[in-house]
Amino acid sequence: MSRDAGRLTQNSGIVNIAEDGVNYYGRLSDIIELSYIEYKVVLFKCDWYDVHHRVGLQKDDFGFTLVNFSRKIHTGKKMEHDPFVFSSQVEQVFYVEDPKAKGWNVVVRVKPRDLFDMGDELSSDGTD
Repeated sequence: MSRDAGRLTQNSGIVNIAEDGVNYYGRLSDIIELSYIEYKVVLFKCDWYDVHHRVGLQKDDFGFTLVNFSRKIHTGKKMEHDPFVFSSQVEQVFYVEDPKAKGWNVVVRVKPRDLFDMGDELSSDGTD
């Protein structure tokens, strides 16, 4: 987030889709890389926002998701407030300030430019 301040572009918005189907929206605050002998693990430390109450998450009349950045969850005050996720558990999103609703940000989901759907791989016998 500190890198995004003062720039025209942003690169810190993320969403974590939980096993129960809930989208948890947050912003990346730090990246931690743990290097082991044969592999590396990348952890993202994030500020997570309240998605369980209308004061933190809303849908507008056009179906866009809005997030209130002043309503954080997982503040670190309790042991279960873990701000870390594996980099493989999240997708990138962008937040755009809503001009009509002060303090709310619209979630914009896009596919990364270098990600291509190459279709299913054919097996060696020519079938899917």
